[in-house]
Amino acid sequence: MTSQKNKPGSMKEVAKALGISRTTVSLCLSGKAAKYKISEKTQKLVQDYVRKMGFVPNVMAQSITGGESNRVAIFSNIFDSSSNHEEAVNYAAKVLGTEKIDYYVQHYGPEELFTQIYKLRGQKFSNFLVVGFFHQPTEFINLLKPYLRDMRVFIIDYILHEGEEAIPNLYRIGIDRHNIYHEIFNYLWNSGHHTFAIDTPKEKAVFYREFMAKKGVEVNEDLIIQTQNDKHFFDIGVDICDQVVKLKEKYGITAVSLHDDQVAAGLIRALIDKGMKVPEDLSVMGFDNISAAPYFTVPLTTYEVPFKKMLDRAFEVIIQNKKIPNNLIVDGEIVVRESVKAN
Repeated sequence: MTSQKNKPGSMKEVAKALGISRTTVSLCLSGKAAKYKISEKTQKLVQDYVRKMGFVPNVMAQSITGGESNRVAIFSNIFDSSSNHEEAVNYAAKVLGTEKIDYYVQHYGPEELFTQIYKLRGQKFSNFLVVGFFHQPTEFINLLKPYLRDMRVFIIDYILHEGEEAIPNLYRIGIDRHNIYHEIFNYLWNSGHHTFAIDTPKEKAVFYREFMAKKGVEVNEDLIIQTQNDKHFFDIGVDICDQVVKLKEKYGITAVSLHDDQVAAGLIRALIDKGMKVPEDLSVMGFDNISAAPYFTVPLTTYEVPFKKMLDRAFEVIIQNKKIPNNLIVDGEIVVRESVKAN
């Protein structure tokens, strides 16, 4: 029999023991593994382990004295591998627990989110925190509008667009990616990196072209690295290493700006394995400022996305009953470490 001492207390501990992600464990235990194409071998691995260890997942994490009228459902995007989103969910749970407010944590896929909110609304949940929001929300928001009379939805890390309609009880809280990427590009430029590469997503390429045009530099489309997000972000960084090295050899790039810290970690690891030095041979800039970023092989210079600040603004409404704008920009900052050097 498994002792209580050795029994895993969370899905995170199960994931660590098996060397897989917490999301994979969650899907295997929720019966959704096949839908998201998780192999039968992995499903069996998880099921056999939790059965052996006597682990029972507790998906309803509640305080003792929370009132029904202020219950909060926290949704985490199952397709988003950002560890910052996971940390944001943990932070939200900690704050709500301290305030003795009942809360429920649930993974979601974009096509399921409205249905899950609708079901929980019927269970007297009145506040919904959505972390790691998908980027095509129009249909979701149109479905949601008729129900916002008696509930509030907070979308954390929302991609805000100029001129978006303010909708009562719908709070879209995010960063201004246009200004942020211009700030990042300016930082590299002012550090002497006038020939630098970037990776996609698409919107980042648009901002890169704008920035270079303002500097009077003709855009070299070869310096926009196309990436496919069908792998773990670290592996994407490893995969683009050869392309980055060729860009350095052909065009003399001195830096690369990446859209995720884990991609940056993979690239740095692969560059070092090739005998190159970061930042002496090539500077690498990340994005997110995940908790591991200071401990990379080369401590990572990156942009901090302020998830805690975003959530704190939402808690002003949920806990303190304050008024905040329905569409809200929260400022982050560049965190300077060792992976970018003055050129």
